[in-house]
Amino acid sequence: MIIFKRVFFIFFCLLSFYSVSKEIVINQKVLSAQQIEQLEMKLGYDIQSGHYWYDAESGLWGIANGPALGQTQKGLIKNSKLAAKASNGGSGVFINGRELCAQEIVFCQQQTEHVLAKGHYRLNESGQLGLINHATELVVRYPKNHRAFCHSKSNIALHNHTIKTDLMLS
Repeated sequence: MIIFKRVFFIFFCLLSFYSVSKEIVINQKVLSAQQIEQLEMKLGYDIQSGHYWYDAESGLWGIANGPALGQTQKGLIKNSKLAAKASNGGSGVFINGRELCAQEIVFCQQQTEHVLAKGHYRLNESGQLGLINHATELVVRYPKNHRAFCHSKSNIALHNHTIKTDLMLS
């Protein structure tokens, strides 16, 4: 019985240390342990420590200062303002308030077969992209949820591969 108690105590200590040591920052806000737990329950898996941005309107997400790495559920995080510079873009092309970097513009232009003029666009969870205050809509298909908020090399490699080779409209 004493061995069981010791093993349980060690396991509990390690679990507590893991929970405390995990730091997840989304849209420049540090998530509490409770917020992390709720987000992981919604996603169905553990997310990795890191700094991310998240677009609650479309479900797009990426590593802070980088392009979108994929699309997950919209509305996972409420009341979290997405900064214009979340992707470190300098293009003058904005989607849901986030300025795109050159790599992501190439992706969108190949997806839509249109040149994206500088301006502000809206993107919804279905991939419908439209210039704000205009009726024209284009469709952009970002890679669907491949472990959102997990910055593994496979996510980054998948995104780089997609940008370079798989962007023709089907």
